[in-house]
Formats: sequence, structure tokens, C-alpha cells
Amino acid sequence: MDKDYNQPVTVKADKVGLVKVTKTKPTLASTRMEFIVPTTQGTIRIIDYASVDNWDDSHICTWLPK
Repeated sequence: MDKDYNQPVTVKADKVGLVKVTKTKPTLASTRMEFIVPTTQGTIRIIDYASVDNWDDSHICTWLPK
């Protein structure tokens, strides 16, 4: 969905470490869940892992906080 899917981002959190994630209507019909996540560079859209079509020769990027 995003040409920059594998670029690092810094997720924006409030003072206690909570991230204000917004559930949104999925862009693709095959996606079960999609969210808008604030980052210091703007926002990114993420989808649930089960909806990623990784089994059809696609590339994905998963992430962990640093």
C-alpha cells in the first residue's frame, strides 16, 4: 500500500506513552482492520498482519518499538 513501507518512523506518543491510533475504513476490500498511526513525520496507515498478502510473493514490514 505504501511505497515507503520499510522506512523507519518514530511513533508519536503522549506523556504517559499512549499512542492515539484511529481506526479507519480499510483501503482494500481484503483488509480486515486498518489504523492511522501518528508519527513524528506525519501519519502512517497500518493493517492487521492476517490481512497482509505475504503468501502471494509480497513484501511486508513488521515493527517493534525501539
